[in-house]
Amino acid sequence: MQTVAINIRDVPEALRDAVEQDARERNLSVNDVQGEVLADYYAVPWTHAGRRKNEYAYSGVDQWVIRLPRSLKELIRQHARASGNTMRGIVLLILSRHYGLAPDPEGTGRRGGRVIDPEQLADLRARYDAGESIRSLHRATGIKREILTRAIRA
Repeated sequence: MQTVAINIRDVPEALRDAVEQDARERNLSVNDVQGEVLADYYAVPWTHAGRRKNEYAYSGVDQWVIRLPRSLKELIRQHARASGNTMRGIVLLILSRHYGLAPDPEGTGRRGGRVIDPEQLADLRARYDAGESIRSLHRATGIKREILTRAIRA
């Protein structure tokens, strides 16, 4: 299995702390915890790297390099494209939800927009298909029209 990396910058402190605490409690690497949560979300198998936990990995840095199987990274990429978000935004949204945290208020979508969560996107698509305009959806959600257009029509 070939692994590839996703670089996640500006990780919110609350999320970083939750992932690190989970890794400590389970005696796993931070990468294994992240990968397991992402793989579970996409219902794909995950194999722990088998690396011993590195205490230096819990240094509180706000950047992650997540090593994943190429197939899992591609699923994340497809999800990001279909929802008009970035891979960073999708990863942070999935991990935040797993740990019961609110998504990053700064926004994690393309060009500083916010992430459209999958349930919200399904609702927006249904409303659009029922005849509601992009402009109306923009007013109701505050999401930029170009982001809505790209996400709904993807």
